[in-house]
Amino acid sequence: MRDDTDGTAGVGTPFYLMGFVDGQVLSSPAANAPFSPSQLRTLSLDLVETLAELHSIDPAGVGLDDFGRASGYLDRQVRRWGEQYDKSRSRPLPELDALQAALRERVPSTIGSSLVHGDFRLDNAIVQVDSGRRPRIAAILDWEMATIGDSFTDLGLLGLYWDISSISEQAAAVAASAVDPAAGYPSFAELLDAYAAARGTAVPELSWYLAFAAYKLAIILEGIHLRFQAGETVGPGFDTIGALVAPLARAGLRSLAERTR
Repeated sequence: MRDDTDGTAGVGTPFYLMGFVDGQVLSSPAANAPFSPSQLRTLSLDLVETLAELHSIDPAGVGLDDFGRASGYLDRQVRRWGEQYDKSRSRPLPELDALQAALRERVPSTIGSSLVHGDFRLDNAIVQVDSGRRPRIAAILDWEMATIGDSFTDLGLLGLYWDISSISEQAAAVAASAVDPAAGYPSFAELLDAYAAARGTAVPELSWYLAFAAYKLAIILEGIHLRFQAGETVGPGFDTIGALVAPLARAGLRSLAERTR
């Protein structure tokens, strides 16, 4: 990252350079076609081991000790997303209100802080296949929400997207995912085992983190719904976004009611 607000580099604003990485992004079931079930399993394990590697980095050791504040991270996240929800309110959403209240009452104590990506999922990765036909994660994209925080928020979000099709087919269509157990992808529980093995530590019970991920996505979609209703967002599919908010909130409430690990 370079600050060029003085214009000496000819940009006139903070900027960064990003290199090109060849490969493909698996963002829908159709993208699975070139891969065998064993390849998709290998790729899935590589994805979660990449996350474990990120979480194992010492921020100070790579010059990122001031990249964020681990202390109070979850409380700040809950507050900020609540503020975002307030800005998006346009209709009664009792399920989302109930989820928000339950999350606020049960904020867990952070037991693991690290660099966090903030939007870690399969379709934010570039996949390459080596000469031996072994697929691997070549790059992780979309670092705009990266900071220092609770490591398990990344796992909660990954889990939500990994099993998004269980919420509804429409949710899977809106929140793009290539993950399909029938194609060879392992279960999220298997990913957690691989993550724990790679980090050499146990993964805590994740029900709150999965519920929080559903809460955030519901708020994002409610914001899109509000803008669509105001005529500020146009295009095919936006008219159905609002119908996904309540199912996501219900999924979050179910996560809180179930022990997931």
